[in-house]
Amino acid sequence: PRESFSEPESRAIASYVDSLPNLKAYWNFHSYGEEIFIPWAYTGDPPPDRILHENAGYAMRDAIRETSGLEYYVGIDTDVISGDLSDWIYRNTSAIYSGVLELRDSGRYGFQLPPEFICPTSQEMFAGLAAHANFVFNN
Repeated sequence: PRESFSEPESRAIASYVDSLPNLKAYWNFHSYGEEIFIPWAYTGDPPPDRILHENAGYAMRDAIRETSGLEYYVGIDTDVISGDLSDWIYRNTSAIYSGVLELRDSGRYGFQLPPEFICPTSQEMFAGLAAHANFVFNN
């Protein structure tokens, strides 16, 4: 098995993130699953400020639902991901909020999302991220 940051790309990202002293939030976008995962993916244990993470996730979920009608799951899931950069960022930077957004769809198309779903996915993500930013700003 490889060590963390063994690849030049991951080292470059870590170096860049380390240069952001006022980082408040970080989201890692993946497909697919319609899910909003909060830390800790590598253990499944809740983070110390789990309530903040969940409430921020619920704000995103609600904005997505208002935009597209889709209901994204919010929570910790170690079955899909086993830890990623969002866990590291949450643990090692000034970012209080981080997580993984699993975009559309729920499995019908999988990684081959038809073109007609690209704009709706972008619109719901924009609404979700705007709601998250509002939550971060006010909390």
